[in-house]
Parts: sequence; C-alpha cells; structure tokens
Amino acid sequence: MKTIDILRRARVSSDRLAALDHLLALGYSPERAERACSRYPQGERLVHNNSVADLIGKTLVRVKQHGKDAIDFVATTGEHWRMWYEPDCCAQAWIEDVVGDLDDLVGAPVVMAEVVSDSCTSSVEDCPDSHTWTFYKLATAKGYVTIRWYGSSNGYYGETASFARVDSR
Repeated sequence: MKTIDILRRARVSSDRLAALDHLLALGYSPERAERACSRYPQGERLVHNNSVADLIGKTLVRVKQHGKDAIDFVATTGEHWRMWYEPDCCAQAWIEDVVGDLDDLVGAPVVMAEVVSDSCTSSVEDCPDSHTWTFYKLATAKGYVTIRWYGSSNGYYGETASFARVDSR
C-alpha cells in the first residue's frame, strides 16, 4: 500500500498514530514515518489530477517553500496547491534548486507554467540506477522562476514531484 493511501485513511479517521504504526511496520524509520505524516496536516485533503498549468491565469498571494520537501501556492481566489514528492520504498526526490525569486510569482497573474523533464536509467552505462531531473518553469510579468527537482530510485518507482490542490476541511 502506498504511503499516500495510508495517510489518506488516517486523515479520514483522524488516527495519525495508526498511520505511523503502519509505516513503522513497513520498515520506515521513526523519523521517516513522522516526516511522511507531517506533510499532511490534520484537516487537509489533497485533490490529485492537477497540473502545474492550473496556475496559469491565477494571481498568487503566497508562495512558500518548505525546505527541500515542498512548495505551497495560494491564489487570490483562496485556492491552494502543493508541489511535493510522495516518498516510496526505494525512491527519493527533493528540490535541488530554485532559480529566480519565488516572490516574483506573487501579485501578478501566472502567464507560463510548464514542466520539462529528463532522466538517466540503468540502460546508460554512467547511471547505475534511475535518475530524473524535473524543471517546473513558472512566470509572471514580474519574472521567471525554475524549480528543479532531482529524483532517484532503483528504477521501479516514480521520481517526480506531485502537484495537487489542497482542500481544507
């Protein structure tokens, strides 16, 4: 069972301890299980099947980076999106770099939002595992921002960030 499914169930039943126990039973370290659960504050629900292109035409009032793990985008309409990586057994991904100023995305409509990705897999001699670089390119009249995610795995797991709308309960 994927971590996201476990956490969704825990949020519905408000039982964070059950989610932590289940992740520990799956072999997660206590620190990793707590990090996974902390990404989903009580009272929030992630609505998947969103695209970074959903930001086009929206005026953002806040863009907040949470270390190398996530970025939240909040629009004047009250809509809220999160970009993050859902940890898996044998995969990891993080924000490697942000080129530009995230504040340039605030106060003006988003006019560009695109994703460019490249990868290297074990079929290439120089890459013993699988690696993916994903560039999220966003722009307003104030400036351009590129958010670069780096992910790696044993080749069987996804290595790209997710982008979803956050609904507060």
